[in-house]
Amino acid sequence: MTYTLTLQAGEEGIVGATGYPLQEPLSVDFTTTAFRTAMHVAGAVPVDEAKGVGLRGPIQAYFSCLLDAGSIDQASMKV
Repeated sequence: MTYTLTLQAGEEGIVGATGYPLQEPLSVDFTTTAFRTAMHVAGAVPVDEAKGVGLRGPIQAYFSCLLDAGSIDQASMKV
């Protein structure tokens, strides 16, 4: 989908940190796309079938995309 973001100028529009208004309106077009690749585990430590790994050691998982930290809890992530 394509969208247009328009920032209004003048006293009723966008004002900068110093208090001065935007002099001219600004429009920016951008396009979003569907997430086409399913997320997957791209790597892990310890690696699969690693030997000599303690039972209580830390586990690290690397994913193929960024995760929203607010969406991760005990119900959504299981080892």
